[in-house]
Amino acid sequence: MWKITASQMREMGKALQQRFELGAVDYLRTNFADWSELKPDAELFNLIRLAINRARTYGITIEADVLRYLDYMVIYSQEFDTEPATSWAGEILRAQELSGTEKMDRIDAYDEFVMNRKD
Repeated sequence: MWKITASQMREMGKALQQRFELGAVDYLRTNFADWSELKPDAELFNLIRLAINRARTYGITIEADVLRYLDYMVIYSQEFDTEPATSWAGEILRAQELSGTEKMDRIDAYDEFVMNRKD
């Protein structure tokens, strides 16, 4: 029988995060090409790690949801979760009764509503 030690689990976690970070850099370079074009990889990695950590505090841990969280950091600001202009997002993120995916779904729906609203 195989036994995986705690240190092996940590190493596997690091490898998975590194894989996610590399994919997220490609994602940013593809989906936000104009925004990311002059940014060095190191800056993008720092932003991605910040997004991972902030998203985790809101119970957002699924990779696709973390990427959506990262989207909003790029679209609005790195502090979109706490800024007055996007207080609606912070309220959704702090809703304890929602899962991480539900939070991101609601943010997507609200953002789409705001973007499609006719003034």
